[in-house]
Amino acid sequence: MSELSRVAGKLVEEAKSLRAEIDAFDDPPSRTQIERVQDALSQLQRGLNRVQVETDTWAEEKEADYRLSGDTMTIFHTEVPLPLRGRGIGARLVRGALLQARQLNLKVVPSCWFVREFIDRNPEFADLAR
Repeated sequence: MSELSRVAGKLVEEAKSLRAEIDAFDDPPSRTQIERVQDALSQLQRGLNRVQVETDTWAEEKEADYRLSGDTMTIFHTEVPLPLRGRGIGARLVRGALLQARQLNLKVVPSCWFVREFIDRNPEFADLAR
């Protein structure tokens, strides 16, 4: 199962749970209920715009944040915890995001310096860059 499929499945389950909560709201909904939904929607949106790579070496998140617009994925941030840098984890993270973009027929705007350098050093991904 691809990372994208795993994340999508998790987000669908979270959305179903949120829908069930909304269906149980008072009429009219209380301020607390509305705030809980707003927080949950915010978390879902963040989940839609993030690719994560799991490794056995560290429990912290390694992530690439992106935005989708039409047929374009703009990768604007990548992060690997300081103790893990220099081990190729960032490259695996970016490679995974680029492979997903290719699978989805997306072009990539590499706003993050690390992604730009990765594409420059890996010409097999040059066709994705916009």
